[in-house]
Amino acid sequence: MIYALVKLDFFSPYTSVPFLAEHGRGNIAPPPSTLIGALAAAHFYPNESDAFEELVNKVRYVSFWVPPYASAENISRHFSVFSQRPQRLKVISAAMEVLKTKALSDDVIKEFRNYGGLQKPEALLSTALSPIGVAGAVLQVLHQPASRLEVYYYGPAYVLYALDDEELARRAGYLFRIGPKESLVSATSLRIHSVEKHRGAVRTRFYLPARALPGGCGEGFLVNYMAWRPGGDPFNAGVEPFCLPRPFDEYMELVELANGWVPVKIKTEEGEFQAVVPEHAAP
Repeated sequence: MIYALVKLDFFSPYTSVPFLAEHGRGNIAPPPSTLIGALAAAHFYPNESDAFEELVNKVRYVSFWVPPYASAENISRHFSVFSQRPQRLKVISAAMEVLKTKALSDDVIKEFRNYGGLQKPEALLSTALSPIGVAGAVLQVLHQPASRLEVYYYGPAYVLYALDDEELARRAGYLFRIGPKESLVSATSLRIHSVEKHRGAVRTRFYLPARALPGGCGEGFLVNYMAWRPGGDPFNAGVEPFCLPRPFDEYMELVELANGWVPVKIKTEEGEFQAVVPEHAAP
């Protein structure tokens, strides 16, 4: 088992939306799926790739040390000077093509469906909309303002990866964004001196699944529903409740763990961190 512990400094608030939604208050911390996606982005950079399966299988466990934080819901746009992607520009190009031809070709429909936010843009033709009206609707979806949860972290965050691949462990030090394109970070790999099983109560700010505790999260912790796997079918992403620390509590103190979960202490150049990992990712 190879462990990587990465220190993160956020250049902007962490933003998120609820799972399977485009608006609203999301999680206060990046879920495992986002942390695996961030590792994939660093691994495949400068190219984008959907080849998640092989990489996902090499990540045995991942967690996030949640610093003290404050949160607010704010308005942002899906498409901005901070969030440019070639796929989004294709939507604008396809809309311009509709203006010229006044028709929805198969190629245009493909771009509108994949990146314009409409699953069946051709079905809109059965309404009062013309092809140009459909193109306008797609551009509205692309440019629309949307509510987002903004989380402001006080101090650095940390990501713990348990991996089966040394190259991935090295790549963890090259994380450059967490979540949306706007959430840029500076990453520093910490030198790990040892990872050992821990005896006694665990004092940590690393989140963990609710099933790791015999009674679930209880009243002392926050609960967020988060996904394990990036990409693919959202209904097979492994969404489950996680326990997270309150904004300004010093630590979550965990006295008893469920079967199959192991307390560990990670000694690094910045001191000792305590965490809980599944048995298959234990030292």
